[in-house]
Amino acid sequence: EFRRVLFRSLRRRTRVSLYYDNNRSGFNGKRIAKNLVQRKGLNRFKWNTEPVPAGTYHIYAVANDGRNKTKTYSSGPVKIVH
Repeated sequence: EFRRVLFRSLRRRTRVSLYYDNNRSGFNGKRIAKNLVQRKGLNRFKWNTEPVPAGTYHIYAVANDGRNKTKTYSSGPVKIVH
């Protein structure tokens, strides 16, 4: 099963890695994708959730423009059911 992950950027030339976490704190989850090219505006990623255990997760992004690193959790959880 696939889930669509949407994220928005105000800057160009940024790399982003996506993670899922069982809580919304600590930024200590498991990586979904690494070093995606982030474009200005709305970005999309197709996440294969098949290997992910059923449960409720919070997605977060780590964006890096080469000078600054920003971490942000999603506004709501994602429920994975197999």
